[in-house]
Amino acid sequence: MKNVCLAHNCIKCCLKTQMPLTDSDIRKISGLGFKNFFEVNKIGMRQLRNYKEKCTFHNGKICKIYNSRPTGCRLYPAVFDEFENNVILDNYCPFREEFLLTTSISEKVIELLKELDENKGK
Repeated sequence: MKNVCLAHNCIKCCLKTQMPLTDSDIRKISGLGFKNFFEVNKIGMRQLRNYKEKCTFHNGKICKIYNSRPTGCRLYPAVFDEFENNVILDNYCPFREEFLLTTSISEKVIELLKELDENKGK
């Protein structure tokens, strides 16, 4: 997605994050030299760890791995709404109107969900 977040200095989605991670995300971030950056949640999904209520990679001003951030971070605010059974722009994002939800982005969100489901419990 475009740099709307950076333009508005918005970090709302980085606060108390529960961003799930794919195998690829973990390999990429580990390759940068980071360790202990994720945890396994109650349903067996690996997700970003928080530190002082922020994503472990966010220092309050910038994301330390912005160019290598996880797939879910790159796609946000596009999320899958289980009630609508569709990809939407997350209502939690204060600048969602500035993002364009394309078919390509929707397809990437669905692909991400499938990959995460396949990796659950690893």
